[in-house]
Amino acid sequence: MKNLFFTTGFILTTLFLFTKCSQVPNPEFNSKKVADFYEYGDAHNAAIHNLVLNYPEDSTSTSIEDCFDKIMIFNQNFAQLNWSAELVDAQKAKTLSEEFKMSSSLPYFYRRVTEPGSAWNMSELVQSLYQSTVITTEEKEILNDLISIINVSRNSGTSPNDLVIELERLVVMYDGLNFSKTSPKGDITGIVLAISLKSANYWALNQNVLLETGLTSNRVAPWVAADMAGALVGATVSAVREYASSGDVSLGNIGTGAVIGAVSSSTGLVGKVAKGITRFFGW
Repeated sequence: MKNLFFTTGFILTTLFLFTKCSQVPNPEFNSKKVADFYEYGDAHNAAIHNLVLNYPEDSTSTSIEDCFDKIMIFNQNFAQLNWSAELVDAQKAKTLSEEFKMSSSLPYFYRRVTEPGSAWNMSELVQSLYQSTVITTEEKEILNDLISIINVSRNSGTSPNDLVIELERLVVMYDGLNFSKTSPKGDITGIVLAISLKSANYWALNQNVLLETGLTSNRVAPWVAADMAGALVGATVSAVREYASSGDVSLGNIGTGAVIGAVSSSTGLVGKVAKGITRFFGW
C-alpha cells in the first residue's frame, strides 16, 4: 500500500511540475523576427520591379531636376495604388519622397550618407539613436556591421551570394535578441534588415538588369548597396526626428521612412531611369 501511495504521489507531482513548466512563456513565441517585417521589403521590391518594367524612356527632361521629379511622381503613383495605408503613411511618404528625390544621384547620395556632420550620415544617425536609448547596444553593433557591408558592396566588392550570406548572419543575430512584440525596441533594425535582405535576394534573382548595365553577374550592383543605405537612412532619420519632437518612435513612421529611403536612393541607377540621368551627369 505504501508503494502504491508513493507511486501515485510521484506521478501527481510530476504532472504538476510539467503543467507549471508548460505555463512558463517561451520568449521565442512572443519575440520579433526579421521575417515579421518582410512586408516592408516586399513593398520596396514591388516598387523597384515596377520601375524596371514600366518606367518610360526619358528623352524629354530639360534638367536634372525635371528628371528627378518624373521619377518621384512615377514612384508616388505606384505607391498610392499599391501600398497599404496600414503599412506606409501616404502623407509622410509624399513628404519624404520630395526630400529624398535627389538620392537618385548616386554621387550625391553617398556624399550625404558618409560626409561628417551631414544630417544623413549613417554612422552618426546610428550613434544618435543609441545615445538616446532608442536602440540597444546590440542593435548598434548590427547596424554598424550593416554600414560596413554597405561600404564594401557600393564598390562592387562582393558577390550577390556572399552579400546574402552576410545579411543572413545579421538576421540570425537580430532574431536571437528576442525583442518583445509589445515594445517598439527592435523595430528600426528589423525593418532595415528586412528591406536589405529582400533587396539583395531580388537583385540576385534579376541578373539580367545587371548585364544590361555592363556589370558582371558575380559582383553586387551599386544600387543594391544604395537600397540598404537608403533603408538605413530613411528609418533612422525618421526615428531621430520623431524622437526629438515627441520622445518616442512609431513603427509606421520608421517603416515609411525606410521604404521611401530605399526606393528613392536606388531608382536612379536602374535601367531606363539611369539612361535619362546620365544625359545630365555624364556617368
